[in-house]
Amino acid sequence: MSSGHTCDKRCRKTRAAVESALYDFYGSHSHFERLPVTKLCKVAKVSTPTFYRHYKGVHDVVRAKDRKMSVKLKRRLGDESLLTTGLVRAFSFVKENDDYYVINFLQQYEKPFENLARILEPKILEFVKLERKTRRSVETDQRICSEIEHYLIFEIKWWIERDACDFEKSTERINAVIFYSKCRIYEMEEKLRKKR
Repeated sequence: MSSGHTCDKRCRKTRAAVESALYDFYGSHSHFERLPVTKLCKVAKVSTPTFYRHYKGVHDVVRAKDRKMSVKLKRRLGDESLLTTGLVRAFSFVKENDDYYVINFLQQYEKPFENLARILEPKILEFVKLERKTRRSVETDQRICSEIEHYLIFEIKWWIERDACDFEKSTERINAVIFYSKCRIYEMEEKLRKKR
């Protein structure tokens, strides 16, 4: 094994330790921006100079974790084009990574939820196009898609807060997203029909 591979492995190990320490250390009692780097380093068992070789600060660790989770979620969703299947996989992913999503929910940090909705956006947009009866502009479809994304984030947060990520309850939440989506599409169809 060359020294380059050893360095890569060591770098990945250091980054994993720091990211793990950040999420292990946190819960509802504190906020990311209040965590001193020295304390994070102590929990991660890495030196401060080592930390700064990899990150600029605590928020850099948070952003790195967000990117990593987005890549994993994209892989999980794959090429599946159906919204319902995409939602099942997304809720399953949130359940498997509930420590990450719960802590970000408690931190009131929106990025992970926005990333999830953005990754599902092509599936939502395709669903809107398939469900609508009349021709509409791209802007109208995009607006409905955006509303559905916001509602999806609301349902995931509700699932985290009220249902404690109970996978049995995820079906209710998924059905609520589909029902809301169909209602918004129908309402828009009615509005357009009345304008004629």
